[in-house]
Amino acid sequence: MNNPAPNELHLRSGLRLADPTGMLRAKFAQWPWSKYDGDLPPDPDAVTAADVERANRLGARLSYAVWQRLVTAKGPAMNALLVKLPKAALEDVDLDAIRGPLVGLFDLVVEKDISISRATKILYPFRPALLAVLDSVVDCSYWYATSIADEAPFRRLQRAGGADGAYELLAPMR
Repeated sequence: MNNPAPNELHLRSGLRLADPTGMLRAKFAQWPWSKYDGDLPPDPDAVTAADVERANRLGARLSYAVWQRLVTAKGPAMNALLVKLPKAALEDVDLDAIRGPLVGLFDLVVEKDISISRATKILYPFRPALLAVLDSVVDCSYWYATSIADEAPFRRLQRAGGADGAYELLAPMR
């Protein structure tokens, strides 16, 4: 097999990308960097029905009925937990110290129609430096990387479900 040119990427599928870095730059140039996080909520401590558009722009694809039900039934409890989460970067926070409110918040959001990946898209704008959008690709990548790197954290991740799973996925990102 030929060695690819320095700026060429060969995928196992046979696809060749002549200039992957240039392709990414061109793609990212189509939309201002500030918009990748979406518009921040007017109140970072209050989830409202108006926030569904932002979550959907991040790819949550929630129906308005599901969102309305979530905000109506659990909004005040979510807001009370958001207040307990620092507006700080993930790497600057002691995750163990905020485990209770963090897991509690995900416990409220993750339900039949809302997976962990959707929950992170809902909650991310309220604490963008602290929370990550854990879409299914990131989720699977961390599962795979953790399973190879260290069995103990992988077993914790494997046992964790729902909100605990979100916490266990954030921990290695720190």
